[in-house]
Amino acid sequence: MIFIEYTHINKIFLGETDMNATLNISYFELTYFEKLTQDLNEDSVIHSFENIANKIRKHSKITIEMDVFYEWAEFLNELGFHYLIRYDQKRIQNLEIAISCFQKIISICNEKNFSEQWALATNNLGGAYTNRIKGNKADNIEKSIFFYKKALSVWTKENFLEDFISVMINLGGAYLNRVKGKPQNNIETAITYYKEALELCDKKTDLENWLSAMNGIGGAYIERIQGNKLENIEIALSFFEKALKEIDPNDDVFNWAWVMENLGDAYRKRIKGDRSLNFEKAIHCFQRVENTLDKKESPMEWADVMNKLGICHVERINGDSAENKEISISYYQKALEIFRKETIPLKHAKVMSNLGGAFLSRKKGEQHQNLMKAEECFNNAIEVYEKFGMLEDLALTMNNLGGLHIVKNNGHSFDEGINCFKKSLQIWKKDTHLQKWAIIMHNMGGLYNEYCGEDVYSKRLEAIRCFQKVIDNVSLESNPTLYLNASYALGNVLIELSSDNDSFLIKAEQYYDQTINGTTDIYLEISDIHARKKFLKQHRHKYKRIINFYLLHKKYEKALYWIERIRSQSFLEDIVLEYIEPSKKEFKPLTDRYWGICKKIRKLRTEISPNNYQHHLYKALAELVNEKQKLASEIKNINPQYADLINANPLTINHLHELLVKNKSAALEFYCLDELNIVHCLVISSESEKTLGYHHFKIDISESFRRAFLEFNQLFHNEIPPNLKLLENLLHESGKIMGPIWQFLNEIKIKNLYISPHDFFHAIPLHAAHINDSQNYFNDNFHCCYTPSLSLTYKLFKSKPNKGRKILSLFYAPDEKPLKAGKAEFEKITNLYEKNSVIILQNDTAKAENLIKNIEKNKNHLLMLCLICHGELDNDGTSFLVFKDRNLSSLDVKGGLDLTGVPVVVLEACETGKSNEWVKNYEEYQALDSSFLISGARSVISSFYKIDDQGTASIMNKFHEEINKGVMPFNAFYEAQKSNLVINPDLEVSVRGRMKKKTNTTPLKSNHPYYWAFMKYSGTF
Repeated sequence: MIFIEYTHINKIFLGETDMNATLNISYFELTYFEKLTQDLNEDSVIHSFENIANKIRKHSKITIEMDVFYEWAEFLNELGFHYLIRYDQKRIQNLEIAISCFQKIISICNEKNFSEQWALATNNLGGAYTNRIKGNKADNIEKSIFFYKKALSVWTKENFLEDFISVMINLGGAYLNRVKGKPQNNIETAITYYKEALELCDKKTDLENWLSAMNGIGGAYIERIQGNKLENIEIALSFFEKALKEIDPNDDVFNWAWVMENLGDAYRKRIKGDRSLNFEKAIHCFQRVENTLDKKESPMEWADVMNKLGICHVERINGDSAENKEISISYYQKALEIFRKETIPLKHAKVMSNLGGAFLSRKKGEQHQNLMKAEECFNNAIEVYEKFGMLEDLALTMNNLGGLHIVKNNGHSFDEGINCFKKSLQIWKKDTHLQKWAIIMHNMGGLYNEYCGEDVYSKRLEAIRCFQKVIDNVSLESNPTLYLNASYALGNVLIELSSDNDSFLIKAEQYYDQTINGTTDIYLEISDIHARKKFLKQHRHKYKRIINFYLLHKKYEKALYWIERIRSQSFLEDIVLEYIEPSKKEFKPLTDRYWGICKKIRKLRTEISPNNYQHHLYKALAELVNEKQKLASEIKNINPQYADLINANPLTINHLHELLVKNKSAALEFYCLDELNIVHCLVISSESEKTLGYHHFKIDISESFRRAFLEFNQLFHNEIPPNLKLLENLLHESGKIMGPIWQFLNEIKIKNLYISPHDFFHAIPLHAAHINDSQNYFNDNFHCCYTPSLSLTYKLFKSKPNKGRKILSLFYAPDEKPLKAGKAEFEKITNLYEKNSVIILQNDTAKAENLIKNIEKNKNHLLMLCLICHGELDNDGTSFLVFKDRNLSSLDVKGGLDLTGVPVVVLEACETGKSNEWVKNYEEYQALDSSFLISGARSVISSFYKIDDQGTASIMNKFHEEINKGVMPFNAFYEAQKSNLVINPDLEVSVRGRMKKKTNTTPLKSNHPYYWAFMKYSGTF
């Protein structure tokens, strides 16, 4: 680099040169640039530049040759650029120095004389004003656009193609950040500049500009307002992915990191596809950048990524929500190590605003403390934004502060919150910032809706007006989350006021319909089963409130549809319905491909961990789901009737009618609201050959039932010997709930019942409820078949049972935990059935792999799969079977077993019909027995809790005798229970009184529910 000789500059700067003398300045290849910037402080440099410029203009005796003038301008451009990219504690002043340098050049040069340095200075001035912190941002951006366009008067595409392309890219960035004018017009102008740059740019000879243009246009499409938002982001992704293919991260770390970071932004904002997967991809991109960039070498870029990782973890669906918030806070705090208020105030303010949002939604710690920290962060950011006139960012943070006052929800906070929102609306106007305006309107509606002071009615009407404005101006396609939240909120307010206005009730139902349909559409786009559970958990309050509304207002078919939809969607997608034969043989290769893909999807889902993002598995899953959708469309075009049979939608009213009429049965569809407070039971029966009847029971859970259930669930099997009083209390209290239902079912003379529990009702043996004022248990009068979902049962009902008579039987119990009665039963099985029909796995052969191989080999001929072993619950509260080689979990069953058409599976092990997922507020309940049903078994015998070895073996011995006679599985099970209660002699079990510490041995009658209540039959009759 060629610089002015230091001694001459120093003399001029210090005023040591005689102004009357003729000074002929010469230049040498010296490296005094660093010495200059070190020896002179910034104020001195600026002052000296002004002095030398004035002297050059005023004193004709100072002669500078043409070359000298050029080098002088070159020096100022270099020095200005140095300050432009310099980040330290005086960032604001650095930018002002840079601007001063560039302005000095254009004051002594013009387009004709020294045009190249003049053009470089004007382009650099554009960059300096783009980044400028002082002054008004809108005015600074306008100046940057002005100077970029000035540079183009010299850097034409005919004479300076690469420079011309660079300025076009810079103009694209300036218009993308422009404050004045309509945002949609500015973004379109930016896209036009980027497109022109790309058309002119040859990536082989000018890769740097090509990458900048690809990055820029990708960013513009992310922010684009015109066109379809979903398609715009897909276009952005394609630009970033193409750019990445041209960069080797080992050779060009900076550009690779830049593009990868933008790719993460696109995935974070992506609408198409699995939302949870998109977030995981975004996090994956940002973490790759984090692991590549050096904090010391690239502090700004590193801190930007920390901020974005913080944003992602706040919004993340996968993983524990509370833990994600803690991770986001730690990332924001890392970013603040670089983005200090004194040095980089605007970025500091942005991170502080984000940090405030994280504290506002934080679940750990005291809420009061979190709200105080959030308010402190927001106010810190607001102070910076007001100082520098950053109106856009100010509006966002004022909106967030208003949201904080919604949470505080007191009279003083209400007024402050409304003021915050009104200030935001002065900046984010509907005609210029529609989406942001709509967010504020929604939040303001929320604050009016939470108001609890005087004149509540008028405040609720204000809430309605706010939410209605959102609905009227934002489409479901452009912002589904905002639209659906507003629709749900509007429905809630209308119901609250419906006592005074009947039309409000009709409108409320319409908005609830919109909400539940739209939310479910988003849910269906999520392919990862773990993320689906998290999504349903996050939106559970909406489903519960809307379904409760349908039930209370006798919209029974709607209620039933949505209960089944959210309960069984994953069941229906995982079940393989190969047994449904296509109408034409030539159609079978296509359906075989379809079911092959379905099996791969089911297996792959079992390999994905909920808390560990594995890119290759998610990518493979997305590809398989996409292929399945294409095949499904092809099948629908060729054979719509077949497509309707195999789809994953819940059963229709016609399907349910067919199921109930065929089995002369009724269905009990339970739905729980609030925790252990209210339960709905919808009894559905066939009134005629064509119509269904509905009878609704709304059950208020008593304190005595609540206490009995919680004590039983927490203590029954933790006390050894078991405390039978806990069981008796639970069944007695359950009888109070089931009594009215029992009476109604007796009146309509129905015997066969499908019981579909929900929430904590999954953990109660309802068939054993002790009906008050009688000596009856519920199943004395009724045949009870449990089902995790009526829709799943219908699919199983339509399957064809195997005609084979093979029995696959496994027994395993380690020496330290023997099952004496179970072993005797196992030996009886081997002798009872024909020897050539029984496949035996015991001792060293009782292995999971042997079981899987034998099922695959004999699946079309199996009458029964009988597994006698120990069952336990894992840390997540889901049961598994203990075999010789390893445990067999629900995931193993769904991913590795095909039991299509197997009439019955016997899981003679503890807790195989139980899962603690209801404790986690998950809608989809999947105990181990459910996994066997999903894998195709038509029915499963399992256990609610730990079962007595002797009593269970006694019942199951009779069951096998009935099966051997050719009796259908349910009838065999029912008869075995019934005969055992009558014939068996008294059995002895150690029991103790509820309050007694002393254990005494008491003989129990064989009809005591301890022996039979925990046995559960699921599937289809």
